[in-house]
Amino acid sequence: MDNEKEPESKNCKSEFSRLKDICYLDHAATTLYSDVQIEAVVDDLKNNLYGNPHSLNLSSKYCHDSVDQIRFRILSHFGTTPNEYSVIFTSGATSALKSVVDWFQWSDFESKDDEDSHFVYTQDNHTSVLGLREILDHRVRVRCLNHLESFDVLNQNCDGESISKPELSRENNSLFVYPAQCNFSGCKYPLEWIENVRKGALDSIVSNPSRRHRWFCLLDAAAYTSCKLDLNTWKPDFVTVSFHKIFGYPTGLGALLVKNSSAWVMNNKSYYGGGTVLIAMSSTKFHVKKPTLHERCEDGTINYQAVLSLRHGFDTMYRIGGSMDQISKYTFSLTRYLHRRLTTLHHSNGKPVVVLYRDTDYSESSVQGNIVNFNLLRSNGEYIGYAEVLNIANLHNIHLRTGCFCNPGACQRHLNLSDEQLKINFQKGHTCADNIDLIDGLPTGSVRVSLGYMSDKHDVDELLNMIINCFVSKPVLIKVPEDWPAQSAALKSKFKAIQSTCINSIPTPTLVKDADIGKSNEIYEPIKCISEKKKAANLKLVKMFVYPIKSCGAFSVKSSWPISSTGLKYDREWMIVKNGVAVTQKHLPEMCMIFPTIDFENNQMFLRYKDSMLETPILLDINYDDNKDYLSSKICQSKVCTDRAEVIDCGDQVAHWLEEIFNMKGLRLVKLFVRNKSSYNEDNEVTRLSLANQAQYLLVTSASVQWLVDQMSSEWSCSFENVLQRFRSNFLIAGECQPLEEFTWNEIEIGSVRFKIDGPCQRCQMICVNQSSGEKSKEPLVILSSALKGKLKFGVYLSSTKLSEFAHLELNQTVIPILCNEN
Repeated sequence: MDNEKEPESKNCKSEFSRLKDICYLDHAATTLYSDVQIEAVVDDLKNNLYGNPHSLNLSSKYCHDSVDQIRFRILSHFGTTPNEYSVIFTSGATSALKSVVDWFQWSDFESKDDEDSHFVYTQDNHTSVLGLREILDHRVRVRCLNHLESFDVLNQNCDGESISKPELSRENNSLFVYPAQCNFSGCKYPLEWIENVRKGALDSIVSNPSRRHRWFCLLDAAAYTSCKLDLNTWKPDFVTVSFHKIFGYPTGLGALLVKNSSAWVMNNKSYYGGGTVLIAMSSTKFHVKKPTLHERCEDGTINYQAVLSLRHGFDTMYRIGGSMDQISKYTFSLTRYLHRRLTTLHHSNGKPVVVLYRDTDYSESSVQGNIVNFNLLRSNGEYIGYAEVLNIANLHNIHLRTGCFCNPGACQRHLNLSDEQLKINFQKGHTCADNIDLIDGLPTGSVRVSLGYMSDKHDVDELLNMIINCFVSKPVLIKVPEDWPAQSAALKSKFKAIQSTCINSIPTPTLVKDADIGKSNEIYEPIKCISEKKKAANLKLVKMFVYPIKSCGAFSVKSSWPISSTGLKYDREWMIVKNGVAVTQKHLPEMCMIFPTIDFENNQMFLRYKDSMLETPILLDINYDDNKDYLSSKICQSKVCTDRAEVIDCGDQVAHWLEEIFNMKGLRLVKLFVRNKSSYNEDNEVTRLSLANQAQYLLVTSASVQWLVDQMSSEWSCSFENVLQRFRSNFLIAGECQPLEEFTWNEIEIGSVRFKIDGPCQRCQMICVNQSSGEKSKEPLVILSSALKGKLKFGVYLSSTKLSEFAHLELNQTVIPILCNEN
């Protein structure tokens, strides 16, 4: 393996200037558009007048003809012509898939049961295909072919003739759907299946094998972006594509390619919109659709400006990448290079670093695409959760994707998860696109790396260096797995004979439990105490921090502070936004150097920026009056995380100050506006109304902070205060307790106020920002990950209930932990 020629690197990064030091490895989700491509789009729109193609004036006619030229260009890209295929523009590949099933002419349901239509799909299809089951008539029979069954059934030689003419067995139309390339493993499925299906390969699995069905094939080519799909050789009835996966721009545009000889089966389209009819009457239910397929299927005005931009996408891709054959070979060479390097990567004790989820041995581009999918292992055999890998990758400016990638079938198969286990994981809180990466020590998803025609060897090496520096026990061992030849032969045989299953390069590791902080799979839920006990402890509240502006610096409380329905008064009541969306230290680390000071006596807040050339700090009122005219002009909608909030704009003066500090246009400071001043909900519990992400309060203990400081090596030493600031807590508790003991508490009392423990705080790359300088480092996240075996939890969330109107907290108050008695 090591004698293979390394891939060459392209010299085109100058056309992707926005990347700067970013390593982008998520091309299967969306690829990148180039600077030249976007400049060409802008010049096109600036220099040409494109009218609505449904009008008849000169600019509209020019637009209509230009769109038709794009249709020709798309068909040429796929090796076919308008004589063979038609292009129907959609909002994406998902919309194209749904359109086929919506419009498909199924069987005549007045016939016998054994003549019903069938909808068959493979296990490794995208969620968008699984959703098609929900819109089928209940009499359409649905069948999922598992991975091995697909090869067993569809690789068989069929001697029958294709049934394609509409006058033959019209009532027995059935549909088969499969992906040209799996977006999980990058496996390319045989295109020979298209013709085998048409010749009756699936007849053996239907209810009455003796009866011939007319099978139509729907090929999902959304992930088949770096490969040549030649529709002159392979002729599926329907093909779905998504253009942002091919060109990066535009988004929200896809296409359904329909084989003209199969278009008759799309006759179930009932709705019609603007531009799709020859005549429609308002007083009588009468209309006649246009005869041209795309004209009667594209309801309303298409996104013609986006369609016209595709020309510049094609120009850029072919200019940089060459032909599709060249692009396929180039991306495959990079993918194979990454795969082979991961395969040979081992810890110092000889244990492998990577579990690879694959269906091929990456030796042939004809069966393997531009994806490598894997999980990482520690030297003791434990899995490293994908959320941990994602956090570390973000720290290194490496953009990849984690989870199951909207392909639950492939994910389940490769991770060896049963249906029952999936349901158990769901009951434990795991859902699509969350960060619950390990349950009972086993992964719920994986890490996916995908490459594009503008990727290069440097991108792959950046990823490999990150894995080696952050996850591999030193010294690194590079060795070929002993069973590699046998595995390679078995994987390769899948496409030449009907055998083998997905063979991972590494056996299932032995699980190691961490007794200190509980099972790695548990979703923390506070236990309801039947009885409770107060722990005798010499603990004090030694520090309190308020963060008036979300993601900005802390204000350290000197003696006492009021608490409200949202937490500490004024905590996270302001935020900086750009285009209405919250800006955080994840995007702008320097925000931590804005230091607010609250002046209760004068109802004012001072903002100071450390080392700023601006000598005059900004002064803001912290209480707005009830002038309705003032408020109506200032209230606007904003967004923080996934929630929307009503906010009050704080004016141009502070906006200009922020723009000058950060050299960024469009920044505004806004304050949360609450119309209902009530502090309680229907259950008489305090409602959380601040801009805090998870909870009202965050608590850490001095013992836990010191424990983490002690874990640090001499290469990266950091003071107690520096580490404390990174975790951005509201409360610091000191006294007689063990490190991480706070994870075992159920409630606490601080003075006369009782707080419920809402669970541990799941940490991300935010803790890697030095709150004194705004500089980023890889620690302490890497150290925390290593010390806690990837759990990345530090500090606990609190909430308070049934507060008195004038509740305060004071420094040096006694803190009493409350635990549940075990029965």
